[in-house]
Amino acid sequence: MAKSSQFPSLGRTVLCALGALWQFVLGTTQAGAVNWNSSLFQSNLTSSGAALDDSFVFELGAFDLTGGFVPTSANTDQWAVRWRPAQRNFYNPTTRLFSGYYEVTSNASPFATNEKGYIWGHHCSGQNGEWILLQSSNWKWPLVGGTNPAVAWTVGNSQTPIVGQINGSGFHMRTSAVGANPLPTISPADWRDLRFSPAEVLNPSISGWNADPDFDGMSNLLEYATGRNPRSATRVWVPLPEWQISGDSRYLKLSVPRCAYSQASMVVEVSGNLQNWYSGPGDVETLPGSGDNLMVRDLTASTGAENRFIRARITVP
Repeated sequence: MAKSSQFPSLGRTVLCALGALWQFVLGTTQAGAVNWNSSLFQSNLTSSGAALDDSFVFELGAFDLTGGFVPTSANTDQWAVRWRPAQRNFYNPTTRLFSGYYEVTSNASPFATNEKGYIWGHHCSGQNGEWILLQSSNWKWPLVGGTNPAVAWTVGNSQTPIVGQINGSGFHMRTSAVGANPLPTISPADWRDLRFSPAEVLNPSISGWNADPDFDGMSNLLEYATGRNPRSATRVWVPLPEWQISGDSRYLKLSVPRCAYSQASMVVEVSGNLQNWYSGPGDVETLPGSGDNLMVRDLTASTGAENRFIRARITVP
């Protein structure tokens, strides 16, 4: 009986020691970190009721509160310039999830331990924005190098969003229409890091700007400039020219979608011989009212005796 009573005691001691060690390991590896995510396989919608797609980006970050700034639905035009992103990830429409794990590297403002964090979801339109800004009074940045486990910032433990809705009838998240507003930009390097694995980033045949890994006819450069997913060919689209008729004359016109978070530059050029290309104010005209699209018209009429050509030239910094 004496032996049988000693082994359970020893077992409890070993288990407690292992538990303490495990807690210590977890605490040190997860200290000063934020787990941020939505829930799997939930219904996430735009204001019109459409399912969120892979053009949506969710960003963990904070706002520069200098001058007493506080984000509200009335000052969305100021959010982008005030926003300080910590981490971002694209929404996954297959799992219907956004998620990330961020280790805090600095408690300098606006990431001080008494300052508030946010999760901002948006797509790439700068003219017809669909946004949600998640927040909670309990979302304060953890201390760098602290000993507490990672904090969890989720849709489930958030409070009423600044814009958008959560946990309503038939949806987990629902974005709000915010109209025309600037967006935080995503650099070409960051976009490639988000869209491709580390090994793929080093492989120009997959992640190079001229590569087309999903074989949809759009290079990675065009995918980045227009806000599309280079790994999904579900939306095959290539910009094609069309004619604009004015009286007895016809002019070539080209419309190219522009993604507001992209840093790519677009220039539409015209030519009569495919060798010399022109884009000056006497050569092309940008048409108004094009929304997120860059819509440009050739100023030289096309006749039966003269060929005209039009193209979009895209560059990245």
